[in-house]
Amino acid sequence: MTHGYEFAFADSEKECISETLIDAEDGNQSDRVFLLSNTEVEKYVEKDDRKISLSMNTPYAIKNCKDGWMLELLKRKKVYSWWLRTTESGEALFVDSNGEIKKCQGNSWGIRPAIQIDI
Repeated sequence: MTHGYEFAFADSEKECISETLIDAEDGNQSDRVFLLSNTEVEKYVEKDDRKISLSMNTPYAIKNCKDGWMLELLKRKKVYSWWLRTTESGEALFVDSNGEIKKCQGNSWGIRPAIQIDI
């Protein structure tokens, strides 16, 4: 995800974003921008807040979409459930519009990157 990091944040903002140790399924790694795990969502995001935190399409996503079919979908559908980095039985998990964590069934989910900032 580092590629987007280089363009999405001003230098002054990058100074506040700390490198975070991520407990990934294939071992620990660190990054400045990452997807939350199901455990982190349950720990840090109240269920009612998950319902209102649907991923919204950004002008950046629409402008940079190279796939015509996906671009039309981005323009029509305004909010998405969002993927987590956790898998279960080989299937990705996501947060749905009711705030529930479920197995992924399809591919039209948004992405909700997380960062940890030093204040």
